[in-house]
Amino acid sequence: MWVGAIAWLVGYAWLTRNLFMDDAWTGLTYARNLWAGAGYVFFPGQPPVEGTTNLLWTLALVPLGDCRWRPRFWGWFASGEPSP
Repeated sequence: MWVGAIAWLVGYAWLTRNLFMDDAWTGLTYARNLWAGAGYVFFPGQPPVEGTTNLLWTLALVPLGDCRWRPRFWGWFASGEPSP
C-alpha cells in the first residue's frame, strides 16, 4: 500500500512540476509592472487594488525585473525552495 501511495505521489509531482499557481502568477505580474514603472497594479493604467497576498515575495522580485532569466526561476529563487 505504501509503495503505491509513494508511486502515485511521485507521479503526481512529476506531472504537475511545471504548473504555476495563480497567486504566484499574480505576484509576478505585480512585480513586473512595478519594475516597469506602472506602479503596484495588475493592469497598467488602471487604479491600484489590493490584489496580492504575498507582498514581501512580490517586492523581492522587483529588483530582478531587469534580469534576462525566466520569471519562474526568480519566483523559485525568491521563495527559498530547495529545488526549482
